[in-house]
Amino acid sequence: MKKMMWLPVVAMMFFTACEKDDNGVNMTPKEVQDALVARYPDAVGVAWSTRGGYYVADFAIPGSPTTADNAAWFDIAGVWYMTEYDIPYAALPQSVQDAFRGSAYGTWEVEDVDMLEREGMETVYVIEVEGLGEDGREQEIDLYFSPDGVLVKAVVDADAGYDYADYIPDALVSAVQGFIEQRYPNARILEIDGERGLTEIDILDGQIKRELFFDSSGNWVRTETALRIEELPQAVRQAFAASEYARYGIEDADLVETPEGTCYRLETEVNDRDTYLYYDANGQSLNM
Repeated sequence: MKKMMWLPVVAMMFFTACEKDDNGVNMTPKEVQDALVARYPDAVGVAWSTRGGYYVADFAIPGSPTTADNAAWFDIAGVWYMTEYDIPYAALPQSVQDAFRGSAYGTWEVEDVDMLEREGMETVYVIEVEGLGEDGREQEIDLYFSPDGVLVKAVVDADAGYDYADYIPDALVSAVQGFIEQRYPNARILEIDGERGLTEIDILDGQIKRELFFDSSGNWVRTETALRIEELPQAVRQAFAASEYARYGIEDADLVETPEGTCYRLETEVNDRDTYLYYDANGQSLNM
């Protein structure tokens, strides 16, 4: 889901389709230009544009491992939100290179590599790869890795012009921030997004990816953690094996934690329709 930062009407009047007027004068506010210089004093070849309410500076840094395709995002007050760096594969942390080569996509051709830095968020490395999918057709996938090599997301056939605009972090309300710090003190925030009226926050809890959901008041609704089938309690696996759905197999499994308790959610596909089964830790069905 794309995020939009709503600005006062007066502020929005400053935005133009192109950041230069008819005389070629840069129309980017001085506060924004100064913010770029303060953060990247060696930036050269700067070109400004506006995207979704943000000022975006495309620039290069001589002598750095990045290319000339870096892009830094600021608001009208000069507050920095994100920088996308186009980097060579060799500039990836060794842990990311090792994780990629050891993944199911390790033999695919690397098309592009980006590094995303964001305010208050974990740095993410994106490796765009191309190869043959399970159906034998050519496919492009963007693989998102944490600095320590955890594959946190795989996006199939991302738009060619995708600029990571929806990866810009939103500010967390204090209740949400406090909950995460208390329940997951070592959490690294990966992404914040809207999901069916809820706020979804993806975190890395050590090496474990979790998806947290909060309501509009900042109340915790649930946490979902993907599990391998072998990580399910034996009682849950036995209960599924004895059910009428056993012949369809398990597509996905999740640990679901809520204020009311914990359960295990199994996804199976029946007649081309996703079906969800819920069990407690003792293998008791919770489906009504």
